Amino acid sequence: MNNSRLLGLFFFVVLTIFGNCTLARNAGVLPFSMYQGKPVILLGLEPKIENKVMVERWTDFGGTANKGESSQQSATREFCEETMYVFKQENPAFASKATVLPLINKAPFTISNERVGYDIFFIQVPYIDASFFEKEWNHLLKQRGAQWLRQKGIEKSNYAWVEVKELLDSLMIAQKNPNPMQRSIGVKVNSIDGRPLILYKNLTESLLTPPGLEALNTLLFSGLAL
Repeated sequence: MNNSRLLGLFFFVVLTIFGNCTLARNAGVLPFSMYQGKPVILLGLEPKIENKVMVERWTDFGGTANKGESSQQSATREFCEETMYVFKQENPAFASKATVLPLINKAPFTISNERVGYDIFFIQVPYIDASFFEKEWNHLLKQRGAQWLRQKGIEKSNYAWVEVKELLDSLMIAQKNPNPMQRSIGVKVNSIDGRPLILYKNLTESLLTPPGLEALNTLLFSGLAL
């Protein structure tokens, strides 16, 4: 067999193997809802590394994909784990990964951060006071322990709703920073109950992209029947 045929056979085998594989891609979810007639987004608090230091930052509900997961499957699993299925109290569509996945597949907005290989899906959820998530987390901590929470992927320790307008205003201030390397670091927003929150830099970076800003502006101004 000549070299050209060998080379052709090699590429055929490679394409056959990798063409049938689903490349794992990290992903998460930004849940949005309405509160007192205003669009809001739910964020969660978890430990993150910034500038080689471990800090607590507010971010979306997502994380590292498992082997063979699609972006949508990864986002679904992470969202269900980190919100502890609390939304099923108001809507049975949030009772399992199998019922949440179609919502992810039909997400009205998706933003991708190619620098870190991360996708964020916006999905509509029923509004539930943030205190309910915190009560459920504390209940599980007391009943099961911290190790069980980590094993189940429940990494968030606190929850807060943020008005979309408040988030956009903070991002516009960050965007004016003349140093592009510093724009996404330390961005602060206030939750609807007045708590100051510091956003995770990767979330800020994703939201500062044109698709991210377009998604937030659409939520704010389109008058969607949420």
